[in-house]
Amino acid sequence: MKTLLLIVVVAGLVLFQTWPKIEGWLDRTDYSGIASDAVIVFSTDWCKECKKVKGIFDARNIKYTEYDVEKSSQGKSELAQLGGDTVPFTLIGSKVIDSYDKDAIIKELHSLPGVTQ
Repeated sequence: MKTLLLIVVVAGLVLFQTWPKIEGWLDRTDYSGIASDAVIVFSTDWCKECKKVKGIFDARNIKYTEYDVEKSSQGKSELAQLGGDTVPFTLIGSKVIDSYDKDAIIKELHSLPGVTQ
């Protein structure tokens, strides 16, 4: 009984850790028509929310430009020009999303030219 419980707990943890990737596989939307410059992510290495934002794009094979604002003076400058001062800061088309908001990110992705649902 203890072995079965351990297996269930471990399986649950694995599922929890890989859910964003699984969710991306289940999304049947065709994002291949998104222009390579349509998505820009401003982030840092240490930001957990930034990793979640990038995970949304990675799980759906969406190309994006990433600027680490602690390492890229161009990224830091562009972030300031857009009025941003925190990460994650995501630009999808002309829409700014200045936090990790999965629903808003998916909504804006669906509004881009070249996306078919």
